[in-house]
Amino acid sequence: MLSWPTSSDAAGTAVSYTVTLTDAPLLTVTGQTSAALHTFHLASPSVYRVTATDAAGNVSAPSEPVVVLPSARPQSVPKALPVWAWTILTWQQQGQIGARPTAPRILPAWYWKWRAWKIEPFHLRA
Repeated sequence: MLSWPTSSDAAGTAVSYTVTLTDAPLLTVTGQTSAALHTFHLASPSVYRVTATDAAGNVSAPSEPVVVLPSARPQSVPKALPVWAWTILTWQQQGQIGARPTAPRILPAWYWKWRAWKIEPFHLRA
């Protein structure tokens, strides 16, 4: 979720905000100061900026960039994952409802690294 403060100028409060991804318009929202982002560059940085538009059609300068980077796949994870890794991940994400899928009783360390990467494959540039 990307959020920003309300923008205003001498003409009043902004009526819409446009979020750009690498300087290309991605989405425009009206009456809110946040947006759920589901579009990312998978192999390179994703650079987001926000501009505000007021009722007269004046557009603000772009905001400071928010840079999202793809995280590297953990090296300790096997190239070919066993089927149980996918089934246990799905079971965990669905709230561990029902019987635990067949998997090693103690999950290997690589599983937890892979799970964290799979759930959050991107991070903000510091």
